[in-house]
Amino acid sequence: MDLNNIFEKLVHGSGKGITFTHEDRDDEFCSYDELREQSSKLAAYLKKNGVRRGDEVLIHSADLKFFITSMWACFHGGYIAVPIDNGSNDNKVQTIKYILGSMKNPYVICDSFSKGYYFGEYADKVFDITDIDIEAEDIICEPPVNMEPDDVFYILHSSGSTGTPKSIAISFKNVVVNAQSVIRKHRVEDKDVFVTWQPLT
Repeated sequence: MDLNNIFEKLVHGSGKGITFTHEDRDDEFCSYDELREQSSKLAAYLKKNGVRRGDEVLIHSADLKFFITSMWACFHGGYIAVPIDNGSNDNKVQTIKYILGSMKNPYVICDSFSKGYYFGEYADKVFDITDIDIEAEDIICEPPVNMEPDDVFYILHSSGSTGTPKSIAISFKNVVVNAQSVIRKHRVEDKDVFVTWQPLT
């Protein structure tokens, strides 16, 4: 089962998407087709800069649109997304250090402040959001990789506020089964609208 291509067929040309609500500017609608295109370019950018299928990509961003684009890019390229809550607590520096130390081949997507404050020692594997240029001429998009149900989509971690952060790997099958359960329980139809808020982690 090629989950990536199945998902792409579901959203392509649907005219549907996500409306991002901001405190400091107007709402922004972004279609699934647009998000898919941007994610495909970001996946190609990451590959061009050394990220390979199965590598972990830690995502730390207050920009919700970029956060979703990054998650979808990992889906597209076969990278394992590791979303991190953008909030702060007293143990966050140690939590991030522990999480990075537990990864096999970690990369990081974050803003400039976080790059210097949290990820300084990993500078050669950090992609600063402000420096990423997915419109560069040498970015060549590729078809999404074939992802199987038991492949890991993303890894969640606890905050570490009460001790060592706990991690759990979420497979594509986990995501699909959970989505199907929600659809059945709440009788979701394609005309329905969902409201959510940060953090999505």
